[in-house]
Amino acid sequence: MCKVTVENDIASGLIELDQRSLEATQSNGKVDLIVRRRHRTTGRVVVPWRVVPQTNDSVYVGLVDEVTMADGSDEAVIEVKLPALPLQNGEEKIQVVLEPPVGAHAKLGDNAACDVIVTHDVGEGVVEMRSHDTTCMAEDGEAEVTIVRKMGHDFGAEVAWLVEDEDAVRGKHYEGEGGRLKFKPGESERSIRIPVNNDPTGDDRHFLVRLQ
Repeated sequence: MCKVTVENDIASGLIELDQRSLEATQSNGKVDLIVRRRHRTTGRVVVPWRVVPQTNDSVYVGLVDEVTMADGSDEAVIEVKLPALPLQNGEEKIQVVLEPPVGAHAKLGDNAACDVIVTHDVGEGVVEMRSHDTTCMAEDGEAEVTIVRKMGHDFGAEVAWLVEDEDAVRGKHYEGEGGRLKFKPGESERSIRIPVNNDPTGDDRHFLVRLQ
């Protein structure tokens, strides 16, 4: 006769993310991801997580934290806070990755990472003159000043502008006093066109265009 003893392992809880991919919008301020514990829910478990961006200069570099599942709990929520400042890239892909859990018997399941595409829609971006000096010929009938937008291309924006005399006089050497320039979603460049008149004296004339 032989007595056989079978040593059994304690069943482990399986820790996984609820989704493999999702899309988020910066203006919402955060991204919520659900973490689930399956098979065994006894004991307290701490699950570390981190954000993995695609580039080292990303605003999302260094985001790490943890969530805790209390005894009997089978769910927790990871809250990834999104930046509040305008960003130059219209969207960015990041990955939220779970680290091995600590505490009660638990291990990571197959779905331990989630791809997140964040659309950056906060702010109207940065607008400025392409050049601080421009020259036109009176015979062309107008002066063109190009305005460029360096951030926030994915949404509409509006900027006010005005014209100030130097030795050119409004109504004599040029027409108009200002207005508002509108950028459509996706536009990064627009032009202000100001009618100009010929000065019979042949002298060069100057005026200023300012953004407000």
